[in-house]
Amino acid sequence: MITIAAGRAESPFLHELKAINITTNRPIPYHTLRLHPHNKVILANEDGSVFIDTTQISSSDSLSISCLGYSPKTIRIDSIKSINIPTIITLSPKICQLQEVLVIPQLNLKEKTIGKKHSSGLANIPFQERKGSHIGFIVTNEKKQTWLKEVGFFINENPNKLQVMNFRVTIYEFDKISGHQSSEFRPIIGSDFIIHYDETLISNNKFCFQLNNPILLPTHALIGIEFLDDMNGQIIPFRNNIFGKSIWSKSINSDFWVKLPIATPFFLKFLEQ
Repeated sequence: MITIAAGRAESPFLHELKAINITTNRPIPYHTLRLHPHNKVILANEDGSVFIDTTQISSSDSLSISCLGYSPKTIRIDSIKSINIPTIITLSPKICQLQEVLVIPQLNLKEKTIGKKHSSGLANIPFQERKGSHIGFIVTNEKKQTWLKEVGFFINENPNKLQVMNFRVTIYEFDKISGHQSSEFRPIIGSDFIIHYDETLISNNKFCFQLNNPILLPTHALIGIEFLDDMNGQIIPFRNNIFGKSIWSKSINSDFWVKLPIATPFFLKFLEQ
């Protein structure tokens, strides 16, 4: 078993790695670290740090570090000079043009919602996900232009209600979905789009995040929502009819998106023309 943790080191054999922006020297939060050949994957903390157990890896193993908006990097374990000194890994920013539209036509615009549309339902559902897990929604627009304008979820009162969470939203373009491999999905935005949720931001049992600049979607889009923190036993309680319309799901250690007929509390709002 390979141990990699995003928390603070509590063992003399845990070694800290931290990714920073080579231009600004600032930490890169929530980057992805993959240990080869074990294919173990974990998300870094908000401060860009990850800890690995040096007693359970070989000097011939390697680590790859990646984050949207940066060129990935791979290092060998034997390049780590000292277990007592954190290893700093520098990533170079990519120059990407975002698919954001500052001026949206104001004529004949319609608002569209997918996902959960209201707070009612037959059953109380305690929704929960692990850190690094994804849920996704497919959006196809053959003859219309569509802009993503809002991401949110419904949440009811409960003693174990989720208090704080960071989510990462990634928008993918795809040509085909046969095989469901994530390699078929290409991100269309060049940097992280992170949503900070706090329970004080709930209004009428709903949390909403509105984009200042709505994002123009490709003809075939998958919008993925990733959980960046552990829920630690907390839940997103909501009412629904148990089975919802099919969503897509992907775990942190998987390269495959899987379609599931389950209900989630999440919704997306768009502008269409």
